[in-house]
Amino acid sequence: MNGNMIFAKRIKQLREENGDSQESLAVIFNYSKQAISNWEVSGKVPRSKVLEKLAERYETTSDYLLGFTDDPHSIRPSNETKKPKDLKRILEQHDIMFDGVPIDEDAKKEIMHIVEFELYKRAKELNKRKKATPES
Repeated sequence: MNGNMIFAKRIKQLREENGDSQESLAVIFNYSKQAISNWEVSGKVPRSKVLEKLAERYETTSDYLLGFTDDPHSIRPSNETKKPKDLKRILEQHDIMFDGVPIDEDAKKEIMHIVEFELYKRAKELNKRKKATPES
């Protein structure tokens, strides 16, 4: 079962177990009844703030709602939550967009030049500070 359908199943189950109707949930979260139905039928996941509020309402976690864990009160181990991504590899290996607009190869190169320049400036500034600090 894919993640969206796990969300659909779990949100419906929690809603029913807690005596909420689709209509009452729609009012609470300022959504239409149809939007709530879409959550439960197609697994359309709401915005992250709404997801967090749903988890809070049903005393669970967004990880449980999304199917990352089967324990309703557990979150993923911290070593799985965020792994740093290498920006250079992302730019080299993936088609990326900015604000819905595809970024072409020339723009990717320009982004890398800007990032490299900013990192160079930061390293140079840190090096200056180290030299200016008297040795103990």
